[in-house]
Amino acid sequence: MTRPTIKLNPSTFKKLYIDDNIPLFAIAQHFGVSIATVKKTRDSLNLPLRNERVVYDEKEFRRLFQDGVNYNQMATELKMSRCTVIIIRKRLGLPARNQRHEKVPK
Repeated sequence: MTRPTIKLNPSTFKKLYIDDNIPLFAIAQHFGVSIATVKKTRDSLNLPLRNERVVYDEKEFRRLFQDGVNYNQMATELKMSRCTVIIIRKRLGLPARNQRHEKVPK
C-alpha cells in the first residue's frame, strides 16, 4: 500500500503565497492540509523562502553594531527580530557579544 499524495492547485497556491502573502498556517487551513504539506508544495514549485526577504542596510547594521547598540535595540531600529539580528551578525562575520540568551539555531 502506498502513501496517498496531496496535490494542491498550483495557481491558487502561488496566488496565496506570493501575491497575497498569506501566512503558511492560513494557506494550510485554506487547503485543509498541514503546514509541512504547504512547505513541501512551496519547495516543489520552487518558490522563494519568505525569511530571505529581510531587507536591511549593511552599513547601518555595522554602524549600530560598532556603536555598541544591543540586539533588542538593533532589532527595533532595523525592523526585524532579535534572532534575525544575531543571524545577520554571524553572516557578516562580526564577533559575538557577551549577552544573555544569544543562542540561535545554526
